[in-house]
Amino acid sequence: MEALTAGTSVPIPSARRTEGPGPHWRICPGDDGWLTEPAVFSAALADAFRPRTSEERAG
Repeated sequence: MEALTAGTSVPIPSARRTEGPGPHWRICPGDDGWLTEPAVFSAALADAFRPRTSEERAG
C-alpha cells in the first residue's frame, strides 16, 4: 500500500457501485448521508498504514 501525495485526486464511485473493475464501495453509502465522518475515515487510514506485527502479516 502506498500513501498518496499532495494534489493527488481519488475517484469516487457512484453510490451503488459495489463491484469492480475500478473504484467501488465495499458497502454502499447510506441513503441518509453520503459522506464518511472525517474522524472515522482518518482512523481507518491510520489503521491501514500502521506497522503490522508478524502475526498480522501472516494473516
